[in-house]
Amino acid sequence: MMRFRILRQLLVFSAILPLSGCLEIGGTSSPSRFYLLEPLAVVSDGAGDRELGLGVGPIRAPGYLDRPQIVTRSTDNQIQLAEFDRWGEPLRESVSRVLAANLGRLLGTERVQRHPWRASRDVEIAVEVDVERFDGERGGSVVLDANWRLRSEGAPVQRAAHIVEETRGGDYADLAAAMSRALARLSTEMATAVSSVRQP
Repeated sequence: MMRFRILRQLLVFSAILPLSGCLEIGGTSSPSRFYLLEPLAVVSDGAGDRELGLGVGPIRAPGYLDRPQIVTRSTDNQIQLAEFDRWGEPLRESVSRVLAANLGRLLGTERVQRHPWRASRDVEIAVEVDVERFDGERGGSVVLDANWRLRSEGAPVQRAAHIVEETRGGDYADLAAAMSRALARLSTEMATAVSSVRQP
C-alpha cells in the first residue's frame, strides 16, 4: 500500500514538472498581446459609384506568414517569430478585411464582397492578390510586395506593388500600424485602377 502511494505521488510530480518550465518565477506566464490591422478612416465625401459591385479575393500569402505569431525580419534570409505578440486573426484574413474596407471607402461603394462571393452576378470587378512578402523590422521599415489583378468583363489589369513604409517606433503596435499604412497605399493604387476601368 505504501509502495502504491509513493508511485502515485511520483506520477503526479512527473506530470507537474514539465509545466513548471513554462512558468516564470512567481507562478505566472507572460501575457500574450494581440494586434489587428486597421482600415482607413472614412474618406468618401459621398461621391463615387454606389452601384459598383466589387469583389476582394482570393488573397494568397506565403506559408511563413500563416501563423499566429507576428513575423519580423532580422536579415534577408532570417525571420523571427514573436513569442508573446500575436495577430488577433489570421494575417490573410486581416489583409482581406482591410482591403475590402479601404476599397469600399475609397470608391464610395458599400457593395463589396470578400471571396468567396455570395452571388457572383453581383461582382462586376474583382481584385485578386498574391502577397509575396509582408513583414518588417521593429524600429525599421515594413515591406509589402504583392502581385494583384483586376478581373472584369474587359481585359484584366495586372500590377506589381513594392511598398516600403517606415515604422514610427520600436514596438509591435508601431509595426502593425506601419503594415496598415502599407495596405492603405496598396488600396489607393487599386482604387485608382478600378476607377480607370469604370470610366467609359
